Amino acid sequence: MKPILTVSIFLFLFAGCVARVDKLPGSVEKLKHAPVNANEQYGVVSYDIDDGEDGARQDAYDEMYKICNGKYKIIKEEIKKGDTAFGTKIDDNAFIMDSETRVYIKFMCVK
Repeated sequence: MKPILTVSIFLFLFAGCVARVDKLPGSVEKLKHAPVNANEQYGVVSYDIDDGEDGARQDAYDEMYKICNGKYKIIKEEIKKGDTAFGTKIDDNAFIMDSETRVYIKFMCVK
């Protein structure tokens, strides 16, 4: 019963979520014995560029806003072609291979 509940909760929380949080910024991570410059560490949010630029970008903005409880600043943006190729089988002899292209946004929370 627990695995079904866990999967259900996961699907509920991430349904419709296009952006992915790859790294939390240091000001959000409250770890014991963190370095004095922990609040200077950036976070990273990414989204698949094929998911519709405006909607996916807005989802990334929403995630950064939520993580930072409001204000944040973008440090850098990069577009990277993924290393993972996805194959779609057409028939017994053919595959279409596609590689995910993601936009990575480095950001910091500000006060």
